[in-house]
Amino acid sequence: MYAHKTSDESRNTTTTLTADSELEFAVEANKTYDVVVQLLLASASATPDFKFDFVGPSGYTPYFGPQVYQSAGRWSGVSVATAPSALLTTGDVVEQGSTGAAAIFGLQITATIKTGANAGNVQLRWAQNTSNGSDVTVKAGSFIRYAQASA
Repeated sequence: MYAHKTSDESRNTTTTLTADSELEFAVEANKTYDVVVQLLLASASATPDFKFDFVGPSGYTPYFGPQVYQSAGRWSGVSVATAPSALLTTGDVVEQGSTGAAAIFGLQITATIKTGANAGNVQLRWAQNTSNGSDVTVKAGSFIRYAQASA
């Protein structure tokens, strides 16, 4: 199943993680989900960078890791500010670094999400990591693909 982003969404001068207006999906209680998030990101400045997390129903746990593809045609390193391992939790930061002005880059997040006793929605939240007047935009065409992994 998919959640598709049909229009661009931009943020500037804020580091407050806020739910994306379209990238969310419903989960059942006591289940495990395989999730792939593909984001197309743009910014006229490398300064603001991009941070994200997931929020979900009480008792859920996300495990995820990002990979970044630069428009120059190569994979970049990803700096994660809050966790030293490949299994990340919340508030993770992707350093835009050398992507340069007006670059569009792809961010792929793979995740396993385990729910507890509560059903609800899982939402992608995001913001600038460094408050900056230049927009950071999640572009139309970004999506979440998810599937229940356990009965």
